[in-house]
Amino acid sequence: MALDVAGLFDPTPISDGVNGVISLFRGDFLGAGLSAVSMVPYIGDAAKLGKLGKWAETVSKAADLAKVDSAFAAAAKPALEKLKGAIDALPLDKLPASARETLETASRKLDEALSARPRVELDQGAKGGWNAKLNGDLAPNTDYVVSGRYTYSTDASGRVEQVTGTLDLKHADRNGYQQTKAGQEGGIKDGVDGDEGGHLIAAIFNGPGEQINYHAMDGTLNKSGWKVMENEWAAALKEGKQVDVDIKAVFEGASKRPDAFRVEYVIDGKPSTRTFFND
Repeated sequence: MALDVAGLFDPTPISDGVNGVISLFRGDFLGAGLSAVSMVPYIGDAAKLGKLGKWAETVSKAADLAKVDSAFAAAAKPALEKLKGAIDALPLDKLPASARETLETASRKLDEALSARPRVELDQGAKGGWNAKLNGDLAPNTDYVVSGRYTYSTDASGRVEQVTGTLDLKHADRNGYQQTKAGQEGGIKDGVDGDEGGHLIAAIFNGPGEQINYHAMDGTLNKSGWKVMENEWAAALKEGKQVDVDIKAVFEGASKRPDAFRVEYVIDGKPSTRTFFND
């Protein structure tokens, strides 16, 4: 992957001779090579303004890719920031309506891309082949999509603070080693006496056996209220109903052990909310 954006601000916000080129993913990029053409900060040049449509389409494609590809987003961020700054420097109110709308759309997409959280897609493992990337430290403020099914969102400290997805009544392999580590007193998840490694998404719902799917959970909670809720979900799935879940872990300070869990779920359109205190 190569990236080069040059001269966007010399001598005008975006000048005719700028030759700003983004060269990414050599070969095919969304069906065509990605290149930026010159833009014009002045009205009155119809030939040059005609380039805006293609230029904005190019920028929009780059912004869309940045929202779903974390590697691309990291590499392209400096270029996208320059492009956003260049558009913001234009006198949009003095441009023809069509040109102004085109640039405003490109600017909005750049805003979305630059504010988007990184997204990492990984497959869960199984006995004899666990995914090590889901067992180690997680990147902060990142969404991990596991097997295209469940999304684990981390906070600024790399702790899983939210899991969302549509439950799948299919049994995944359990990982006793990682589960034990998660609940260990004084261990990697700051467990306390009486804790167990609690699944965020149970194995019966095809929840991954890797560490990303565990928090230190009070053993009584894990085997009582939490289990009752899981049984409700399983019964609904067996009846052919759809179950969507949104599980949030509530942390206090720097501890990796949640103080509480807030669970919102919808069974065939009927919403419910449960709060569990982890004590």
